[in-house]
Amino acid sequence: MQTHHMLAILTFNVAVRNIRFFNQPAYWPVKYVKERHAALVSELLQIDADIMLLQEVFHRDIQDGLYDRLKTIIPQYLRKL
Repeated sequence: MQTHHMLAILTFNVAVRNIRFFNQPAYWPVKYVKERHAALVSELLQIDADIMLLQEVFHRDIQDGLYDRLKTIIPQYLRKL
């Protein structure tokens, strides 16, 4: 008997940072970045997704921190294409 598994994909826009064009703000940083990411990890650990796409994680230390805490459920990751 063959079983079928649906592919579960999660996409999430984590946060934005202060980005400027011609010295004018285009996006403002979100407040409480570290607290948001701590809460995000606990929520992501409860989701049964085959692929997680986390967008707008600009800072390398936050990328590494998220990966370190999520690698038990998502063993591989790609920084950017």
